[in-house]
Amino acid sequence: MKKILSLVLVLIMLTAFAACGRGFEAADADDVAELFNKIAVLEQKQKDLEEKLALSTRISVLEEQVKELEEKGVPVAYVPAAQTQTVAPVETVPAEPAPVEPAAETTEPVAEPTEEPAAEPTEEPAAEPAAEPAAEPAAQAAAPAAAGELPAVTPGSLAGKAAILTSVGQSADVDVVATLCKKIKLDVYQNSTIKAEDLTSKYSVIILAVGGSNKGLGAAGIDADQELARADALIAKAKELGMTIIAMHTGGADRRGTLSDSFIKPAFAAADIAIIVESGDADHLMYDILAANNTPTAYAAKAADARNVLKELFGL
Repeated sequence: MKKILSLVLVLIMLTAFAACGRGFEAADADDVAELFNKIAVLEQKQKDLEEKLALSTRISVLEEQVKELEEKGVPVAYVPAAQTQTVAPVETVPAEPAPVEPAAETTEPVAEPTEEPAAEPTEEPAAEPAAEPAAEPAAQAAAPAAAGELPAVTPGSLAGKAAILTSVGQSADVDVVATLCKKIKLDVYQNSTIKAEDLTSKYSVIILAVGGSNKGLGAAGIDADQELARADALIAKAKELGMTIIAMHTGGADRRGTLSDSFIKPAFAAADIAIIVESGDADHLMYDILAANNTPTAYAAKAADARNVLKELFGL
């Protein structure tokens, strides 16, 4: 009997535990379900907030665009609120371009050419024609109208006289003149940096190829002041020896400027004969110096034409 009662008690206890377990399980399931519902609600609210934020941002952008368009005077059309809460897209009206006024004409003078030409002359001048042209009288060489007052060079006045060629300013123009002499078979001794103490009576004529070049001065290892001092001493020695001084400026407008002008003035002031490419004397700097000394002068249209003057002077 006791065994039966014990067994019944155990069964009652097991039944009670089972009932409690089912109650806990049911309670836990309800809590979990409620929790999932709350999470779903929060997620929906978050989604709604995100959409509202995106919409607010879009509206702000559109409002800024509308404000900019209104400030520019572009008409903006709105769609009624019943249809949409946002501003309808606006087709921007292109603004008419402002009339372009023609650039004012300038009367400022052309900038003074630089001392360095774009490229150093080659052995032959760029303007050198392929065929040897017939010699023209020196007095007929192209020249400014004002130069007609200057005396013409005398044909054959230097015939048979030995000549030396040097540079005043160390530009490549000395090589241009050397090429011109070679073309007419005029034998000249070229020494671009000869000093006064080296000049002798062996030569009767000294040709000064005038034109300044910073590059040439640097290659010679001297500066402009040293070159001017050499030129002054050389001219003085040439006069002492009774030599005929020919000043030549063949570089045209490209060989004009402050540096070249500093060499032009003493060389042409000392010249007994001058040969000039006319484009280099547009301001009559050389003409005025030569006119003051009544120096025989020939103007050439281009460097290649200057050889005709040399050819006639030396009677070739």
